[in-house]
Amino acid sequence: MIEENYVLKLLKAFNHWLKVPQNKLQEIFTIMELLCAAELLFDDIRDNVTDRNGLPTAQTIYGLPITINVVGYLRYVVLEKILEYDNTEIVKRYLEHSLEFYRALGMEIYWRDNIICPTEEEYKKNIIRKSSTLILFALRLMQQFSENKQDFTKLTRLLGIYFQIYNDYETEIADRSEDSSERKFTFPIIHAIQTQPDIMRQKTKQIEVKKYLVSLLEKYGSLDYTKKTLNKLKEEIQEELQKIEEPNPIMLQIVCDIILLQPAQHILQIPGKKVRSKLSRAFNNWLKIPKDKVERIENILEIIHTHTLLLDDIQDSSTLRRGIPTAHLIYGIPAAIVTGNYIGFCVALEKVLELQHPQAVEIFTELSLELYRGQGMDIYWRDNVVCPTEDEYKEMCSRSEYCKTFKSISKECIFDAETGVLFLLSLRLMQLFSSDKTDFEKFVEKVGLFFQIRDDYMNLCSDEYSANKNYCEDLTEGKFSFPIIHAIHAHPDDQRILNIIKQKPKDYETKKSCVELLKQFGSLDYTKQELIKLKKEALQN
Repeated sequence: MIEENYVLKLLKAFNHWLKVPQNKLQEIFTIMELLCAAELLFDDIRDNVTDRNGLPTAQTIYGLPITINVVGYLRYVVLEKILEYDNTEIVKRYLEHSLEFYRALGMEIYWRDNIICPTEEEYKKNIIRKSSTLILFALRLMQQFSENKQDFTKLTRLLGIYFQIYNDYETEIADRSEDSSERKFTFPIIHAIQTQPDIMRQKTKQIEVKKYLVSLLEKYGSLDYTKKTLNKLKEEIQEELQKIEEPNPIMLQIVCDIILLQPAQHILQIPGKKVRSKLSRAFNNWLKIPKDKVERIENILEIIHTHTLLLDDIQDSSTLRRGIPTAHLIYGIPAAIVTGNYIGFCVALEKVLELQHPQAVEIFTELSLELYRGQGMDIYWRDNVVCPTEDEYKEMCSRSEYCKTFKSISKECIFDAETGVLFLLSLRLMQLFSSDKTDFEKFVEKVGLFFQIRDDYMNLCSDEYSANKNYCEDLTEGKFSFPIIHAIHAHPDDQRILNIIKQKPKDYETKKSCVELLKQFGSLDYTKQELIKLKKEALQN
């Protein structure tokens, strides 16, 4: 990837021709600095790097969960700044860059994790998609404020390839050998490699994955059958592509998406409860918008929800989702992050633009920023063992003013299946196409809070939840859920539950003893009474 200083130097050089006014140039530089920061942060996560330019990497200092959150958050900050230009074409250019960037990352991870060495031409094409499109986006943004509309595409691609191969060469001769330990196929390695070394192969140590593969894949012969099928399909695809002389970028995009979307498809193979879709249709009894708009909005919500599940499982170190191993255990953390951000930002934004309403992207951006802010706050609570009050918890699950600034939302309200913020996103997008502008704020707030507290309760008490997500998973993740918050504040002199949360227990007996304490303290009964109260208040609204 092109380093940040190279990006700004190149843009300054291009401005010799473009002559963009200094104030606009500085705005664009700020946008590019944010984008470069996001991409470098993820580069370090993907490669598990501990040092960058002589300093510890961000995830080494702040931890993986908050760094993942910042990577996604920065992309939305950039989108927010781009929206200030009030130019849909610029938004589309940004989406184009983001799509190409994530697809290129997906291919890199696919090559690395599957020990597939690309050809030199494949490697160069991927450099263009990842690095050159970043510069192209910046140039197109600059040309919005320039009379020079010259096409710099070829030059930009050559520069991107040059800087990446130079970086590969410098890394290999600098006696650091980072790329070897990261199992990356750099340009020198691609040229020299004759056979795949065993050190490149990834072997999972997760017992859950091994058991799952043994019990299902070996039992039904699925692994061998899949390998044979994939090899056959690969040969057939290659034969067909060789028959076609004209390159097909749409086909390339489809192939990339098949690879990139595998972690998401893994989750989607077990259907969820579709609460968001059901609520959207319920709202439409009042709003009465066209069926096709409802379906498009439902699709957007499901995409965002899948995005949050992928990242949530990584940040909580979860091993099960809907009764099967989580996506990052099957495909690896980098691939799951790329897929999560790709669908949550690129694909979702693409679908929002298809709604063809000028306020849709603004609503999407506003709420998406709050998702990341809330996630950051929840990570702070958990990692610093700071227990919020009941009122703080509820406030984090609510909004201050309808259609205005949102208060921070707790991570449980964001990443679990039923969330007030996704309900609200559905409602606000639907109201763009409805004459009914009724203020449903209180109703949405109560419904979102009801489902969240219900989820907290079920996580501790439901056999179904235990089967799908492991027994009392919230305790293992160190979450301050509603019953836990009540118990800690209702019995401040008894530190047992707080200490259990600190330990993030995995063993059954410790978690069972915590549930017994919650029963003794009356926290589970208190939670049930709160649910009855919220249900009544929601119906009254």
